[in-house]
Amino acid sequence: ARGEPVEASLGFSIGAYAALLAAGALTVEQVVAMIDVVLDASLGIAGPFGMLAVSGATVAEVSPLLRPGEAELAAVMQPSQLLLAGKAGAIHRLADEIASTTLSVRFLSVRWPLHTSLMRSVSAELDDRKRRVGRLRPLRHRVYSGGGGGRIETPEEAWRLLVDHLHRPQRFDLALDAARSDGVADIVELGPTGTLARIVSWLTRGEVPVARFPQPAPRPRAKAGRAGPQASLPGAGAEGRARRLALRPPAFGRQLEALEDEGRRQALVDCLEIFMEAGWTAARRLLYRLPELIQ
Repeated sequence: ARGEPVEASLGFSIGAYAALLAAGALTVEQVVAMIDVVLDASLGIAGPFGMLAVSGATVAEVSPLLRPGEAELAAVMQPSQLLLAGKAGAIHRLADEIASTTLSVRFLSVRWPLHTSLMRSVSAELDDRKRRVGRLRPLRHRVYSGGGGGRIETPEEAWRLLVDHLHRPQRFDLALDAARSDGVADIVELGPTGTLARIVSWLTRGEVPVARFPQPAPRPRAKAGRAGPQASLPGAGAEGRARRLALRPPAFGRQLEALEDEGRRQALVDCLEIFMEAGWTAARRLLYRLPELIQ
């Protein structure tokens, strides 16, 4: 879309479909066929299931608490930012166990425990239905993903990635490492959220420039006497804002007002990173809590 040549594509989790589609290995019809098979097979998995987002703990620290078939590691976004998934009861118990020792724990109710062994039967069904999906084409460029060893270059490797990523943990950090070792020095994130752009910036400490396409719409500035950028959301506006701030100490309310300005937020992040490099551990805790505080 920007008129520049694409040398590689990188996809995380379900983004592997988009990455392989961009590389020419899959057609849109094949993606639809695969999703249809996966959804049909997933109906046979009994829930409920849950996912746990953990910030401030490494894989080594969390691994002793995991139980195969109950609560497992699903993804590593950053070395100390993990996703755990499994049966809802086990995930709830795990949250209670680690809540006192980590910086941030958030439970999410999910329909399927992606990237865990509980999805192995779905992977097997997809592999058996390969004929329905059809033959994958040669890749026009390399694909990097959190599964399959990070680097995908052949149709055979692409198929294994699509099958195995359903029941194996995903490592975005390893995919990025593989891309950087191959000389990838400029990344464009397709989509409106900017989630992967922030993670890439964090993992590379800003060494790899990341652009976003399409560019995010500029946020409207708050006007005196009116609600801020979130005024159009339910529960926002002056009345909703008063209700939210009434639940917090006044000083904390003023801090949140300052955080609404994107420039101030970035300045705070830069400041905390400087203190982190100097060895101030409290800065790390504050930095991980920043998204939660803003929300």
